[in-house]
Amino acid sequence: MSKIFRTVGLLVLVAAFVFSFSGVSKAVPPIDPDNETCTITTFTDIFAAGSEFDPTCTVTETEDYSFEKVLAVNNKIKILYTQDLMAADGETRVIKNFESNTVSDLTTANLEVTKTVMFEGYSGSITSTEKVALMRDDAGRDVVGYCGIGVNIPSSCLDVAMGNSYTASSIKVVTDSEVTGAVTDELMAPMVEHNIIATGTDPVTSPYAIGTVKAGMAVMVLENITPGTPGAVVSTERYEEHASASGLVKLTKEMKYQSKYAPIVGIPSSITKVP
Repeated sequence: MSKIFRTVGLLVLVAAFVFSFSGVSKAVPPIDPDNETCTITTFTDIFAAGSEFDPTCTVTETEDYSFEKVLAVNNKIKILYTQDLMAADGETRVIKNFESNTVSDLTTANLEVTKTVMFEGYSGSITSTEKVALMRDDAGRDVVGYCGIGVNIPSSCLDVAMGNSYTASSIKVVTDSEVTGAVTDELMAPMVEHNIIATGTDPVTSPYAIGTVKAGMAVMVLENITPGTPGAVVSTERYEEHASASGLVKLTKEMKYQSKYAPIVGIPSSITKVP
């Protein structure tokens, strides 16, 4: 198996973290959405390898992002993104772009993450998990989670989660995630997307990953058309899909949830059901 990098010693580069905040502080009626906006942008580039005399080398990278916003009375969203990576005793490269935006408009995604990971183990392995989720309520849920406490309008409740995980001694993984959920205009309905391509580290000499790769999604949509009647759910849609491969592996999976209407976050039930 060819090495993806040749080096002596350890080199770790983590570059470019930018945080910006803008907003106008003022009193607004409770029914209006919050006008404050915040963006978080990070770029990460990590390369690490042991020497021929001492192969000992470790890389860890974790991330935990949560965004909650009240769009109007009884209307709210919650976006989650988590990832946890650990590699030991091998050549490791991690390149990641992360951008979040709390603005509610028709042109901006609330979360975008792209990530490329390459690992070639001497005697070690790499383990990684990555999940993204959106929960959105229109007209809210009651204290026990029933959809439909709205008094004047019908309600809907949405839980969507997607993700991947893998453990391997040799692998290249490219993933991207995108979430849009903090808008109230029907032209920009809630959307969650997560894609993964897992292969070997070289298309000619090492075309297959060596290990186990998993990917999947879970969706739950509840609709209540009887205003002011908690629990009067007339439509329940559930969907789960999981893929897993072990040994010499090539795995490609594209997952997307797109709502037709902008309905709004509640109980994070679906995120526990993805790899």
